[in-house]
Amino acid sequence: MKHLALRLLICGGIFLGLAPMQSQAAIETIPGYYAFEYATDMPFPTSIAFSPDSTLYVATRFGEIYCLPDTNGDGFADTTIVFDSGYPLPLGIAFWGNDLYVSSSEPDSGIITKHVDLDGDHQADVRDTLVTGLPIGDHRNNGITFDAAGDLYVAVGSFTSEGVQPPLSSRILRYTNTGTFVEVMGEGFRNPYDLVFTSTGRLYAPDNGPTGDANFTCYEAPDELNLLFSFRNYGYPDCFGVGDCVDLTGMCAQPPCGVGECERNNGCEGTQPPAVFFDPHAGVTGITTGDGFRGFGSDYLFVAEFGQTVFVPNCLTSFGHRISFVALTFLGLPSANPGPFEFATGFGNPIDLTVGPDSSLYVADYGTGIIHRIIQTQPGGVGDDLANDPGILKPGPNPTRGPLKLQWEPTQGEAYLDIFDVAGRLIRSESFDQSMSRWVWDLRDRSGKRVTSGLYLARWRSSTHISRQKFLILD
Repeated sequence: MKHLALRLLICGGIFLGLAPMQSQAAIETIPGYYAFEYATDMPFPTSIAFSPDSTLYVATRFGEIYCLPDTNGDGFADTTIVFDSGYPLPLGIAFWGNDLYVSSSEPDSGIITKHVDLDGDHQADVRDTLVTGLPIGDHRNNGITFDAAGDLYVAVGSFTSEGVQPPLSSRILRYTNTGTFVEVMGEGFRNPYDLVFTSTGRLYAPDNGPTGDANFTCYEAPDELNLLFSFRNYGYPDCFGVGDCVDLTGMCAQPPCGVGECERNNGCEGTQPPAVFFDPHAGVTGITTGDGFRGFGSDYLFVAEFGQTVFVPNCLTSFGHRISFVALTFLGLPSANPGPFEFATGFGNPIDLTVGPDSSLYVADYGTGIIHRIIQTQPGGVGDDLANDPGILKPGPNPTRGPLKLQWEPTQGEAYLDIFDVAGRLIRSESFDQSMSRWVWDLRDRSGKRVTSGLYLARWRSSTHISRQKFLILD
């Protein structure tokens, strides 16, 4: 599906335009994980969230909110239901109880609405507007989240690139879940796209650095991950990071800025520094905890890096376009070496992510319209030190109704072959000596039962190499 460019919306350093959808490159993860396409042809997704009945909801650039149920549990969306429509640029969705809250816009102000599905058909029956009058300027109201008591938090970007901001701009705001204003949680943000609470009650928000704001040439300030404290100022518009440009020696023919050039008017004095620094123009957007994600847990944060979309003169940089993770202490504070660390690459523009009830990580890619599902396939990190070569293993026919022939290049020493279902469960495991280079699978699991139709992953490994291939089994 392609959508032609009509107009361009600039959201911080992130261009949420209507350019043609990008082609999808292969998603590469750290060893032990694998990415599938849960759903495709989503028209520029902006935010995702799971409902209490384990159904994925997706907000899109064109104002629709879709529901993507997986009714048969095979790890793929079965159908697409329009939950509601008519939102000008919904940038944040979140559930409290069974009700979906949406952060979007009217022509002249930002709003937050609540949506009730009375009959359980995954279509909104009631829409109530709870919050109005949020300022729209250079940026607007973005992501939303709830604390354990049910209060609503909304990230609001800056109104202008310079000067004093209007009362509700450049802030993290707190409301009751009925829309009553409670307090300003923090101020001095340029464009915070999302929010997340850790299991210990810490609130984090990513913030996008400048793209060369008016009269303030600070092209290479870092993007930030901020830990929220009440009544703190986080620097904008006179301080980015701790006031210095990122040193990009070797990437820029002439550094566009240097030490102290991301601070003006002593703007960093008395402000709260970032908890974690990201690459300039990485475009940090969606954030979630690792709670429930196999192999990680509550002491990790995952961040979507939308990716660099602006050209910086004399620099060969293209940061972002990836998913990264940050390490926390058991108290929910940044660890001594928090990262960010690279988790997955190959995305167009990953914009939001969440952990599903199936312990998988779901990623919405604005650039390709794909919702990815990332599963753990190698508990314990087996294969971390092996060279990955997808071409070694060749399954066929693919798709198949059975049997399936798996061939590989001859190897020195033993080889091992594991087959996983789409949920990451080990279905079959075999070992082979060096005289063997093929195996015919009868499509039966370890108990001798014929497996069901669906997508499967074969992983072959030797002492030096590893190879993974997907294949489809039909009824």
